[in-house]
Amino acid sequence: CVLIRPGSTVQLITGFVFSLVVLLFTSIAEPFQNNSHIKFSLLCNFSLVMVLFFSLVLKMGVLSEDVEDSDLLSDELQAAYTFDAAVLSVALICTLLASVIVASVLAVYQVYQSTRAAARSAAVEREASIARGRLTHPPTHDWELCKGNRYCMFLSHFKVEAGSDARYLSDLIKRKTGCTAYLDSNNLIDLRTLFNEGVHKSDVLVILATKGVLTRPWCLLEMWEAAVNQIPIVLFPVVGGDWTQDDARTLLSDLVGQMQTRNPTCMAEVMAHVGTQGVTDVREVEDVLLAHIGLV
Repeated sequence: CVLIRPGSTVQLITGFVFSLVVLLFTSIAEPFQNNSHIKFSLLCNFSLVMVLFFSLVLKMGVLSEDVEDSDLLSDELQAAYTFDAAVLSVALICTLLASVIVASVLAVYQVYQSTRAAARSAAVEREASIARGRLTHPPTHDWELCKGNRYCMFLSHFKVEAGSDARYLSDLIKRKTGCTAYLDSNNLIDLRTLFNEGVHKSDVLVILATKGVLTRPWCLLEMWEAAVNQIPIVLFPVVGGDWTQDDARTLLSDLVGQMQTRNPTCMAEVMAHVGTQGVTDVREVEDVLLAHIGLV
């Protein structure tokens, strides 16, 4: 636009049209990632358009003044086609000042928002650092095992869904309490020792609650052995494990019916084990489990 007939009306019209096109495409394309940057860009483009518009009007004002001085127009036409350049200049200055004020307010607000975002980010990082410190050097507790027990906790879990969680929790418990947690993947050599040397020798049975844990026969039997031996059971929902209390209650209230679609071979193993203890009614198993974990 600078090279197009400098100082002419054609140059002003070309610049005015080009600025309008830039303003239009900026509003449509939104080329900046930050929304405040887009608004600031539109404000600057608007100011440029207004400067060119008023310059074009003032350019026409020069022509109208020459015509007015030549007395070629009647009073009606002079009133219709001439204007006060001073008033127009004041309007231009007011418009530009308003744009500058809005731009300043927007800039201050952007700085304020950036400061708040930085403060929130720093707070989150500080909390994360503190949390990492708690896990690296967790608070400790002098756990006193019940008489005759070897483990503070028995970690009952479904390896497919919570194997890594169980290993991490086992290590964390060891560091926090100084006592070993029974993790069958580490301690189990013979399934026959699972109950006698595992569940029965633990202060607490902790179930890492995931969607499929209660469909595994050995998990149900670990719960059964804890219940009949009056060992407390703690349900520990795993994040992302999709376990819900309602689903657990539904499953344990109708083991035979629910297992038909979830794990058809489960109840045969469960009933075979409890049968050695004189229990033949699955309803008794359901009642004991529901009562002991508090889902009745």
